[in-house]
Amino acid sequence: SPAGSTYLYVASGSTTSITNLDGNIDVGLVQAGGQLAAFTAAGSTGAKRPGYGSTLVNNQLMAFGGFGGGGNASNNSDTATLKTSTTLNNFNALGSGALLQPRALQGTAIESAFIYQLGGASAGVNTAQVSTEQSIW
Repeated sequence: SPAGSTYLYVASGSTTSITNLDGNIDVGLVQAGGQLAAFTAAGSTGAKRPGYGSTLVNNQLMAFGGFGGGGNASNNSDTATLKTSTTLNNFNALGSGALLQPRALQGTAIESAFIYQLGGASAGVNTAQVSTEQSIW
């Protein structure tokens, strides 16, 4: 793709309910004036956990937590590598310790080499977290 092109990724999650999971990831070019081109499949099966925190760092799309089976928050964390600016490899687990507590619907922020997970739900949708986690990328 041309240098300076910007793409918007719409990551996986759920469709009609928290238990109707969808692994599709789509990507669209942001055109001049901010208009979006048609979305196309990014070629990856995403994390099937709605409500996860995500970020794109060093050509890696990362997913932290989200709602797992039974509608409870998860501490699963995954990463997918960009093959091109519009194509992703499939997700692989980051292993244990990337997210210490189960959480979903959290805020995700980056500062320097750290990824922060802020608040979110810890069990069901109505159980709020008041903690923050930090991991290094």
